[in-house]
Amino acid sequence: MIKYKYTEFYIQSNIFFFNQKRMAVISIKNKTFVIEDKCKHRGGPLSLAKKDELAEVLICPWHQISNCVLHLNKKNYPSLIIGNKIKILEKIVI
Repeated sequence: MIKYKYTEFYIQSNIFFFNQKRMAVISIKNKTFVIEDKCKHRGGPLSLAKKDELAEVLICPWHQISNCVLHLNKKNYPSLIIGNKIKILEKIVI
């Protein structure tokens, strides 16, 4: 059986931990995404990445690898951000 639940908490910066993963809140083109704070190449911190707003990519600060925000967002949890509060939808298998 699969159930879903929202986990709600306050964030004080664009980085937080959820389910033992470092997560980042990224805004590009007036859209906000919650992604894992890890480059696909070598795990560089995407919270420190340069943004290419036109291409909607993050440029890793370690090796200048492009990371598509839309692709990164598909791998993470659905979320809702209101002010400094975040709600993340989790799937729970019972």
